[in-house]
Amino acid sequence: AMQRQLRTMLLHTLLVAVGFSIVSWFVLPYLLSWIHNPVYTHYLWLYPWVLFATVVNAVGMVPHYGLYARGVDRPIIRSHIAALIVFPLTVWGLSRIQPVLAVPLGLNVAFLTILLWKASAYFKAFRSDEAHAPIPQTT
Repeated sequence: AMQRQLRTMLLHTLLVAVGFSIVSWFVLPYLLSWIHNPVYTHYLWLYPWVLFATVVNAVGMVPHYGLYARGVDRPIIRSHIAALIVFPLTVWGLSRIQPVLAVPLGLNVAFLTILLWKASAYFKAFRSDEAHAPIPQTT
């Protein structure tokens, strides 16, 4: 039952993220022209990178909730500590070759690290539970 709810949560998260991404991509230029800030318009090309990081972060919350509901907190904490290390290293490494993109790419790498860590931990915990689940009795 819980796995089905998480699949539904993942589907809803992806649908909302895709819908928001499409709508915001088409509406953003109009909002920026309304604001009249040329800096925002000049850096509009960064928006997909920030948007992708936001979507990855949202998708990463699905296994987060699954782990949390099972009382498996250690991978959640460890994934965030890993991202805390990965983010500045990525930004530092990219700042010399892509100074403007370094932070958005750092966010993407950090959030992907969290997502992959939590998803891996969730599937590992689920397989472990499945292996120890009682065998259904047929009558």
